[in-house]
Amino acid sequence: MSVSVADLETIKALSHLPQTSLVKLAGLMIPQTYAPGELIFIEDEPTEGMWFIFEGQVKVMKESSLGRIQALCLVDKKRCFGSCPLFTRPMNPASAQAHTDVTLFILPTSAVTQLVGRDPALVRVLLEIYGEYITLLSCLSEKLGAWRVAGRLNDALLNYAVPHDPYPMVRLTHEQLAELVGTAREVVSRHLLQLEQQGLILME
Repeated sequence: MSVSVADLETIKALSHLPQTSLVKLAGLMIPQTYAPGELIFIEDEPTEGMWFIFEGQVKVMKESSLGRIQALCLVDKKRCFGSCPLFTRPMNPASAQAHTDVTLFILPTSAVTQLVGRDPALVRVLLEIYGEYITLLSCLSEKLGAWRVAGRLNDALLNYAVPHDPYPMVRLTHEQLAELVGTAREVVSRHLLQLEQQGLILME
């Protein structure tokens, strides 16, 4: 499989780039596929580049000094993750794992460095990605530091709900929700039961 300009035009962060920039990127990007549960990159290992999700969903997670795994977020298709080359950090600050079957396009670190010095349009895109990254870290810090578990769980339900007839659906298990909000599965189950008893959700 090769990466085409048409493929890149579906990626949100790249959709407004001029054709000349997209042609350059298409020639440099490397397509890769992963099965659910397969590790894409590992925390504290050398950074390979920037990753763009063409199909599927990726979980980004971090391990504490005590060995506890905290899921940071789920990244949907057509978005970017693993943007460490933007910040001149040689090691991955977190790990990434395929949440579903995924097809990824990787822009190697060397290519990022090369393009930043030659393509002003791409620099603007990278600055936008940088802004999204900072916003994500700010929101995550606030949620984990100040919000109670119930608030973090309600926020996750809203953020990860997808369109479905007749009501939006969250396609995550209790265990996956627990990882995302930083709590035990039993706590999630109790809270969801309370929401169901209040008529706010319906569990299947």
